[in-house]
Amino acid sequence: MISDAVRAQLTPMGKLRAAIAVGPVPSAVFSIEDGDGGFRGVPVILARNLAAVLGVGLTFLPFDSSGAIQSTAIKNRWDISFMPADDDRRKLVDFSHAYHVAQSTYLVPEGSALSTVASADAPDIRIVGLLNTATFRASQLNAPRAVHIAAASAIEAVEMMRRGEGEALALGRDALLGIRRRLPGSRVIDGAFFNSTTAIAVQKGLPEGLAFINTFIEGEKRNGNIRRALDEMGLDEALVAPAHVEAS
Repeated sequence: MISDAVRAQLTPMGKLRAAIAVGPVPSAVFSIEDGDGGFRGVPVILARNLAAVLGVGLTFLPFDSSGAIQSTAIKNRWDISFMPADDDRRKLVDFSHAYHVAQSTYLVPEGSALSTVASADAPDIRIVGLLNTATFRASQLNAPRAVHIAAASAIEAVEMMRRGEGEALALGRDALLGIRRRLPGSRVIDGAFFNSTTAIAVQKGLPEGLAFINTFIEGEKRNGNIRRALDEMGLDEALVAPAHVEAS
């Protein structure tokens, strides 16, 4: 039985409004357009499963990045979203238990001399990343001497790299492995400058709703739905978070 408090907190408009980041390739955070006016991705699958458990309708609200979603967190435009957790975001949203373990690193173009995440910290290096994201903030800390260029979307960031406007692209490893296929000769650097987890975000101050989502996420781990969702999107190297791991 789902309590009235849970329904009021998670579906105040009578349906579940899921904000999703839409990019050129899928990841634990990014969904993609399916060609028929809809979306495919791990967040899409999890949102559909949650809406089914709640017994409500579902509306997807597409954004260019998790940073763009973050900027609307206090405007009551969505009920849940999917994003890497960090301290800046905790000021705006509350996070469920983690469903994915994430690493952020760099993609570099063909012929690049960069070989480690530390080597990106140089004044002649331009690093492209997504505005207001945990990865972009972490890259600025990792490479303070580099020039960081903010893109509004992952699609824009990929095109900037294609045009030679950056020496490195900062994103999650799962997304970069997909982007690598779109930029011939590019490679993803080993190691990481940021280790984090991906979780469901909700508006602050919804304790019953958050507890319900925590129970939902743990169930999705146990029954294999998260693993299957990652594999369905070609993310066989992505890691499901262990049981009861807090987002960090």
